Amino acid sequence: IYSYESGPMQGAYAALQGWDALLPHENSVRLYYQPFQPYAFDSGENIMGKLASLMTAFAWQRGDVKESESKINYSVAEKTALGENMIGAIGTGYNALFMLSKVGGNVGAPKKGVNLNLVPESFTGASSMGMWVQLEEDRETQLKILEKMINTLRTEKLLDPENLTDLKKGIFQSSTKEILTNTTDKTIEVRTPRFESATQASNRKVKLDALEIESVSRPCTIAAVSLENNKNLHSSGRILLVFATMFAAENSVWSTENFNAELDVGRLQLLCRSGKFSVKLATEQKTAPKVYVLNLNGTREKEIPVVLKDGKLEISVDTSSFEYGSPYFEIVY
Repeated sequence: IYSYESGPMQGAYAALQGWDALLPHENSVRLYYQPFQPYAFDSGENIMGKLASLMTAFAWQRGDVKESESKINYSVAEKTALGENMIGAIGTGYNALFMLSKVGGNVGAPKKGVNLNLVPESFTGASSMGMWVQLEEDRETQLKILEKMINTLRTEKLLDPENLTDLKKGIFQSSTKEILTNTTDKTIEVRTPRFESATQASNRKVKLDALEIESVSRPCTIAAVSLENNKNLHSSGRILLVFATMFAAENSVWSTENFNAELDVGRLQLLCRSGKFSVKLATEQKTAPKVYVLNLNGTREKEIPVVLKDGKLEISVDTSSFEYGSPYFEIVY
């Protein structure tokens, strides 16, 4: 997963699963400055970690993305759990259903109060590599399992006939229809009244409900969030717009310009990749708003020009023109 994907991936699917708690992998607050360390995970030094937490605060914590009403449980016999698969896991053919429905598991008898109890028949093998465990499995076997599981969800009416899920095309649409992931095109779209986002690996036009993406020059996530709890994106007078690109440590070395593989983690603080973005936001407002570039501490760096035309706010920016790299923009009507 690329860092710009982490916000909607983490927040939207945490909400779909109805998780009670999320914990960062490190300290999310730094009391004093330290040069960035590549092992900092989601610490206060990691700009993308904080951006992902912000998006998660709306998608999951505020409840903008719905929890799935369908519940799938994997029941594993105690003998199986304590056998040769103890340090392994159930196959990814089962795990991939997290993109469609709530999933959980237990050891022992089938669980009550769920829509569907399944007994996994395939487990990944595991081998130890120092402090790490490596899981290995046959991809074709897992794809067949996943196809069977998706057909079962349709048979059990846990996915309705209009659901766009199509394994052959790599498309997975949540049972709530708010999250659409395409693993082939490497896109994630989230569509809710107060939160919309689109993640893409290449330039393409995207039309959600309020948010339209005209063009992007970099792989990115673009999100629009209503900052008024009782108003959707169409009626909100205050909106946060996010242009999330790749962050990388200064002096790091990558195999391609799109960050396919990291060859050297670098040693200094994070850099934000700039880019050109053009979007539209549908609105019920009648007068043009003020739009500000925000610094990472939330203060306003500068106001940028925008156009309100035919009920749509048009915003085009080149983030390399700003004094400081920032993915945040505040829209105030």
